Amino acid sequence: MDLVTWNLLPWKVLFIELVLPVTACLILSSLSAYYIPMTPTTVEEEKELKESLSFTNSVIIILFMTVMTYFIVWLYRSNCFSCIKYYIMFSMTILLSTIGAVYFITLFNTLNIVINPILFYIFIAIFTITGLFAIFKKDWMPVIVTKSYYIIISVLMSWNFSAFDLYPTFTFLFMLSIYDVLAVLSPCGPLKKLIQAMKLKKKPLTGLFFEVKLDNSINSKEVVKDVELAVVEEVKYHPVSQVDDDVNSQTTNTIADVDSSNSSSNNNNDNNKANKLKQIQLGLGDLVFYSVLTNQALTSPKGGIVAFICCSITVLLGLLCTIYLLAKYRQPLPALPIGIVSGMLVYFIVTSVI
Repeated sequence: MDLVTWNLLPWKVLFIELVLPVTACLILSSLSAYYIPMTPTTVEEEKELKESLSFTNSVIIILFMTVMTYFIVWLYRSNCFSCIKYYIMFSMTILLSTIGAVYFITLFNTLNIVINPILFYIFIAIFTITGLFAIFKKDWMPVIVTKSYYIIISVLMSWNFSAFDLYPTFTFLFMLSIYDVLAVLSPCGPLKKLIQAMKLKKKPLTGLFFEVKLDNSINSKEVVKDVELAVVEEVKYHPVSQVDDDVNSQTTNTIADVDSSNSSSNNNNDNNKANKLKQIQLGLGDLVFYSVLTNQALTSPKGGIVAFICCSITVLLGLLCTIYLLAKYRQPLPALPIGIVSGMLVYFIVTSVI
């Protein structure tokens, strides 16, 4: 381990601004999956649900994600930024209004709470509109409201996976991790192409990231510039990328490093890095699939509170390792595999021992 890189990272800020919110998301999503399960009502629905996340369908989903990512790259390179923005807004609206309504209906039924339909529709409308303003008009809302809605969105998305069985879900997560590696590291990978397009256009896209700003006063020699754990909305997961302040939002799923200047002097580069405002952007997809993993750890027949705690700690360590590798190697790296694969291994070890 490079102790210099380790000591220069602002771990205190990362813990308060990143680890704690991610932990809250994992806990809320897992509790929702445990106490508010999304269960099928008929035998036919149960059969269709189990078949919907089969190996074949998982491959089809990943292929669809690949095609959509290339399509987004094409739109971005064609300067169709409004199309992408309105698509993200439409997706967020559908997510908050429909899945949010199903979630709250299931919650009220579980708690035996009767609510007036008109009041419920008004509540969902306010809930959705507030979420859109919190995500797309961040200057109009307190930071805590924006971050809370990112967590809520991640909880709602991961809650959809709570009805699936353990092994189909783990198979899908493993395949998604492999796809993440290929999409980021291969020369023609869709996420690598997207990163290159972002570097070229330097046009921000909002609504996809959980942002964490690092205070320069904590450590003036921090080596991390702008770390971004990003993801494409289409594919519902994000990578980590390190970019200029001009590119404060990206739809990628990798760790990428872009120098802020082309100065030939290393000392000048170090000074620029020290004086530059640091920022971390965690993609919503990373939160979603981390939460899916911990949901299964808590709700599966062999799982439980011990498996959940162990998997959650492993996921958080994987996230921090990803940030450390970014600071050390300064090159695009996939964000999902470390946390997902290690979390699944820990789950099988814990459940076999207990």
